[in-house]
Amino acid sequence: MKYFRLMKLSLCARIAVIGILALVYVSAGYSQDIPANAVPHLETIPAGSLIIPMDDTLQNDGGSGNSRRFNLKAYGLIQELLWNNIPVKWAISSTKVKDGGDLTAIAKIDGTAGAGASTKFSGGPFIIPQGYEAIARQVITAFKALKPVNDNSDTKASLIKVYVTTADTPGVDIRYTIVHKPQIGIGQNTGTTSGVHQKLYDFSMIKHYANIDNTTINASSCYTIATQPHFDSPNFISNFNQFLASGGNVLLQCLSITTFENTATGHFQTTNGWTGYANGNITPATLNYDAATMPYSQFIGGIPTDITAAVADYDLVGVSNGGTHNNFFPVVRNNAVTNHPTSYIASQAVIPSANTAGGAVFELGGHDYFISGTSAGNASNEQYNAQRMILNALFVPVTRPAACGLAVPTLGAYKSVQLKADGDVNHNGLVNLGDQLTWTIVYVNSSLVDYPNFQIADPLDTTKISFVPGSMTVVATNGAVASANLAYTGTGANTNLLAAGASLPHDTGSGPGLIVIRFKTTVTATTGQIVNQTTASGTNVAASQASSDTLDNLTATLQSIQGGVTPPSDGGLIPQPQQTNSVNPTVAFILSPTAAEASISGRVLSSTGLTVARALVTVLDPVTQTTKTGYTNISGAFAISGLEVGKLYSVSVTHPNFTFTNSAQSFVVNDNVSGLVFVADAPPSRKPVNPPAALSTQRVR
Repeated sequence: MKYFRLMKLSLCARIAVIGILALVYVSAGYSQDIPANAVPHLETIPAGSLIIPMDDTLQNDGGSGNSRRFNLKAYGLIQELLWNNIPVKWAISSTKVKDGGDLTAIAKIDGTAGAGASTKFSGGPFIIPQGYEAIARQVITAFKALKPVNDNSDTKASLIKVYVTTADTPGVDIRYTIVHKPQIGIGQNTGTTSGVHQKLYDFSMIKHYANIDNTTINASSCYTIATQPHFDSPNFISNFNQFLASGGNVLLQCLSITTFENTATGHFQTTNGWTGYANGNITPATLNYDAATMPYSQFIGGIPTDITAAVADYDLVGVSNGGTHNNFFPVVRNNAVTNHPTSYIASQAVIPSANTAGGAVFELGGHDYFISGTSAGNASNEQYNAQRMILNALFVPVTRPAACGLAVPTLGAYKSVQLKADGDVNHNGLVNLGDQLTWTIVYVNSSLVDYPNFQIADPLDTTKISFVPGSMTVVATNGAVASANLAYTGTGANTNLLAAGASLPHDTGSGPGLIVIRFKTTVTATTGQIVNQTTASGTNVAASQASSDTLDNLTATLQSIQGGVTPPSDGGLIPQPQQTNSVNPTVAFILSPTAAEASISGRVLSSTGLTVARALVTVLDPVTQTTKTGYTNISGAFAISGLEVGKLYSVSVTHPNFTFTNSAQSFVVNDNVSGLVFVADAPPSRKPVNPPAALSTQRVR
């Protein structure tokens, strides 16, 4: 969950508030895949771990010399593992140069004898997390016996190499622990499917894709990535904007690049669009590979520069009129003196949004890298490398609706806080000095592995709350083993909630292992914000899965997906903003029992800064579902009063002539709130899309 608290603001402070909110959203959206933000995430890979190599030396199709190529079936295996509910780690060094190593481990080919040897892995190897080895071996064995759906003579899946480490490997840079099941929607080619991406996916034994009508792409689409190989109509760009904003990823290739970029509602990577060049003719020595640490560019060697295509490479339109890059990062760049010296063959953007993953737009020049009369099996390794970029994009993390069922089950952790009647000293429903809060922590194991040596740490903010001795209860069900740590105080060395020897097993038939902990704290401060979050540890527990999330008041469908965890039903639940796309601490505000009512005021503006009159402003109490409304005056100002202090409210704006994509703001009202500003989306450009230089420079999301 994401949580924003708006303090009492003067009208002059509104610009600062907008800047803060924009920074939060940009940081969240950009955190997933930018070279400058590739902060090392170092882990120790224990002995016995399985590694799937992704370089031509260790993972090839069995050829020799110039006929040896990377074995693209390795990507099919990764998808198969994820669809069998096995998470996968993607090891990419954040400091490597092009074709540099990602890790070196003492390892051997799995199933062979010997102690192993020092082995260098590059090209972005994938690692099976500890505890999944036995299950993964079953999937690997079954997959290696398969053949592509359209070629019964292709047995290269049997050549896939999997290594096993024979010693611990510290300091491995893990870019992602992938926990989504790649489901691909292949877009149309001028009304029909082109076969370009289908051919690649079939050859690589990527099973989970569908040929789609572009009208089906939207915020609720159950695809993790929409790939658009060759499309000439801008009619569906708004659909793709919705998909990106909701956390999906998009890959545009060939003509799709200029179709989407040279339309004002597109402009994913530019402000004015691209000039596309047909039939690339670039000297290989002049290519720059600028993004060695980005997942999109994980391949060894180069890509072709003479591919036949409607758009083989591309560069900026309207530089003299201010055309610039937008959310842009070059991946493969031309550095020639002639022949399009400033053009790109591959690039990427990440669209800012509230999601912690997704919103990536990958672009790749060239139409079909299995072209020129050659079959996929006879293409060059350079052609394979270009195809690897498409396959890499499938595994970059996304955010999709939980109801789609595209998440790999893992360890779930949820926390809620209550001000129950017996703990409300002043009987006013507000958190005050001396009140007792009840905290409920739930850990549920929906994965396929056990978590022995399980522990949960919960340090308390002792400037605001103190633990009530004797108040802790621990309930372990479905095979889980746990009891309370009697020495727990929430401070110093005594922050572990459980006694030693706890375990959290996976579902063996009776349901997922479940541990529920409840305890009380006394409020010791007169004002302030209490922020609390637990962290789990133990064998097989990944750091990325260990922190508790504020429990959303989820629908029954979502509760079922997330291990059946529901909010406590014994009263006094303190509501939290409903954001299901990120992991956030649980929050409670300490209030002085003074003013009973407060007001919210602010202004509504157009995208150009003009005031918007007659906009409807709605203030919703998400607990009672009651609303208060008001309209803006001729100055765009509004004021809504009579709001109960200490409650969570959501404020939104509508207008028949304007759209507000990110209109809703949620916060707890502790006092009068002024200076809120809502800005309408920019209207679609009415200028012609040709020539590209004449396009509007206004970015629309």
